[in-house]
Amino acid sequence: MAGLTASETLMKLLLYTFFMFAAPLATYRVGQDVLLPAAHARYGWTALEDAGGRAVYAGVAAILAVNAVLVVYVVSAFAEENSFGGNGTVKQRPGRREARLTD
Repeated sequence: MAGLTASETLMKLLLYTFFMFAAPLATYRVGQDVLLPAAHARYGWTALEDAGGRAVYAGVAAILAVNAVLVVYVVSAFAEENSFGGNGTVKQRPGRREARLTD
């Protein structure tokens, strides 16, 4: 992936900021109102009988959603080139030997 311009970087940041807000909120609401009541009706799990039990599981799903967004952001940040033209790898200069540690 080529290096991004300043405006592209800002748009990327705004996009991921939106998903940091929207993904956990949508995951919580869909889990609380749709998926977990359906799971209770189908499988009869007693932990999902009341709204409090469903809130716990929906909250855990929201936490997983926000962590998924963070992982995707970090992976995309490592994949793009840095301002020096490389992809974050350090190149050793020719003629230099590695320093060795002795015990």
